Amino acid sequence: MFRKLLAFLACALASAGTGAETIAGLSLVAKAAEQLRAAIGPAELRALGTPRDVEVSSAEARIDAQPAPWSPGQRRARVDMRVLVPGRAELTVPVWFEVRSAAANGDAWVQRQQSVVLEVRVADIVIESPALALADGREGEVIQVRMSSGGAIRPARVVAPGRVAL
Repeated sequence: MFRKLLAFLACALASAGTGAETIAGLSLVAKAAEQLRAAIGPAELRALGTPRDVEVSSAEARIDAQPAPWSPGQRRARVDMRVLVPGRAELTVPVWFEVRSAAANGDAWVQRQQSVVLEVRVADIVIESPALALADGREGEVIQVRMSSGGAIRPARVVAPGRVAL
């Protein structure tokens, strides 16, 4: 990664007298967020840092955004922003986002302080018990629940609307 960065910077410095352009780190974040929303659907995103500004030759530079594979249970997502200059080095700048809980998206299967059914499966036997959700959650997310019997707090995976499993 460091070698790529040095090669890219060397190319940028070589073109310093030929009308170089600066690509702001904030514009990389904005384009990455746009591409991530297109890939995963509407979501509340929070950038985890801002990349440094990148200097390139203005006439030839192109930015290509490639979201990394993501699934609804993940709370973080990455978009690789590739700065392409034909005939020169390529620089990939990763932009990380926190994907906010489903409650912000309106598709939470379990709401905070909601009574839920906690299920425990052992082979073909299913044991169900009432519990209280301590956080919002959507399919596949692990949340904390308070067991009704004894008050113990346990992590449980959201498996259906109003249902969690140990």
